[in-house]
Amino acid sequence: MQTATPPGQTFAKRWAIYTALGVPKVDLKSWRLCTKGLVERELNLSYEELQKLPQLTLTRDFHCLAPQSVVFANPQPKPVEDIKVGDQIIGLDGRRHFVRRLIQKQHDGKLLRIKASYLPAVSVTPDHKVWAVRGHPGEGRWRSHRRELTFRESPRPAWIPASELNVGDYVFFPKCRQLDKRRTITSEGHRFRIDNSLAFILGWYVAEGSGGDSKGRVIRFALNTSQSSQARKLATALKRSLEANVSVYRERNMNLVTVTSSRIKNLGCLLKDWCGENAFSKQIPDFILNAKPRILQTFISALIEGDGYCPWRFNSNRSKASREDFLDITTASKKLAHQLVLALSKLGAPADLVDHPGSVRNSFSVRVRGFDQIRRVIPNVKTQCANGVDRKHYWTTSDGFYYPIRKIRSLSYKGPVYDFTADGFTMLSPFATLDCVTTWSIKDVVWEGVAFRELAKLTGVRPEVKWVMFHCADGYTAPVPLEDVMVEDSLVALKMNGKPIPVQQGFPARPFIPHLYGWKSAKWLTEIEFLAEYKDRYWEAYGYHERGNIWDEERFKGQGGKHVRHRGLGTLPI
Repeated sequence: MQTATPPGQTFAKRWAIYTALGVPKVDLKSWRLCTKGLVERELNLSYEELQKLPQLTLTRDFHCLAPQSVVFANPQPKPVEDIKVGDQIIGLDGRRHFVRRLIQKQHDGKLLRIKASYLPAVSVTPDHKVWAVRGHPGEGRWRSHRRELTFRESPRPAWIPASELNVGDYVFFPKCRQLDKRRTITSEGHRFRIDNSLAFILGWYVAEGSGGDSKGRVIRFALNTSQSSQARKLATALKRSLEANVSVYRERNMNLVTVTSSRIKNLGCLLKDWCGENAFSKQIPDFILNAKPRILQTFISALIEGDGYCPWRFNSNRSKASREDFLDITTASKKLAHQLVLALSKLGAPADLVDHPGSVRNSFSVRVRGFDQIRRVIPNVKTQCANGVDRKHYWTTSDGFYYPIRKIRSLSYKGPVYDFTADGFTMLSPFATLDCVTTWSIKDVVWEGVAFRELAKLTGVRPEVKWVMFHCADGYTAPVPLEDVMVEDSLVALKMNGKPIPVQQGFPARPFIPHLYGWKSAKWLTEIEFLAEYKDRYWEAYGYHERGNIWDEERFKGQGGKHVRHRGLGTLPI
């Protein structure tokens, strides 16, 4: 059974979207915009009189990412332009969310390229919202102790437009919290137990594995001569988990572990499907990335044994003062590098992603610094702290890591930009940002009209006023807090793109409050009433939020702005 929808709205799977439905007839000759309530002077303005008042022009666009901006998807990171409906992306909560709608538009203007410590740079439109903490300027000649001063009193992060960010502010990367409950994986008619043994094999395969023949029957692992014990352990795991026939022998300066046959007829094809075909496409299988931390830990430990570099292990003759405690994993796979950042965050270790590590061209380096962080990845590791100097640039919380912004550069750009709407309305790209949560159906609009501040000044709003009620020609009413209508970019819109507002969009006038959901910007406005106390109107009485702030996701009352599955609120059952 369908419930009724608000005037000017249609049904949606989760909430009502503000679009034209019924259109009242408005006679412009008799139409007036009136103000009343707790005011010094009541106004009764015609359309011509409104046009003679000072006009405010503004543009509100979808906030978007430039092409090639990497979005942390599950299980594989993707450029934003490759995201599809149904893909799963990682949100602010560290969990995966389904993409519901795609947005692509042309942009001709400025982009901001933001580079934070540990993370790759990203280019965004100036209005793109970022979950961030304002950085403290520091103290003394060298502006020291910025990090400690910033987080000393547990500051509250906020959604800040990219245009308002500064170098030294902190962006957020959450700890990955996605956890699948499945214990087995089925492929090619075979069932495999997701355990430490399988994770150990796959970690080594991503690091050193390759196909040994064209038919996918022979698999080869190339270990160095100092890794004889690891070679024997790998052979044992292959026999136990894959029922493989394994040979271990030395060839030149290598220990070769070779699978000649197994219960899986095309084992090589299976491992390539899970882990990638070559060095440039290697990846962490989704069932390992989303497994329990101890299984993921086994996979990464094996990967480090094969492809990792640890200075204290290979430079034991260096002095303690010059010795560094860090792990380094170098890979030619961009996909794997970004997956490692996500995987290491799941283990509680912040990872530094470098896209040009030293002299290694066309490769990526993922580094974990500090003994405490290394121990989260390899629990039994034996090492020494470098020299007691705190070289980290991040701040750790129970939910994730805050990284300081190092560079912000303004760029001119003309071309396509991209965004999407996903459950949860947030994404990692590469730090936590908002996706396009607004449901305005018209893009690239230049709005023109009278600022609410101007009308409030003319009508003389009394100090006790807290709320504004919009009354419309079709009988629709919408309450809005005074503080929201008094912001700089809220107006009574009279024109769109230099022409009178179309009848379907609310001619002759409508409020335009960009940061509130569409049902608050009521069409066919006739009256503005200033009130001291809040009053429910139709949709607020049915549970819609009193305020409806987009950035706080305030859709329904009593849920902290978070969407819940609910009937009778202008939605359909899910």
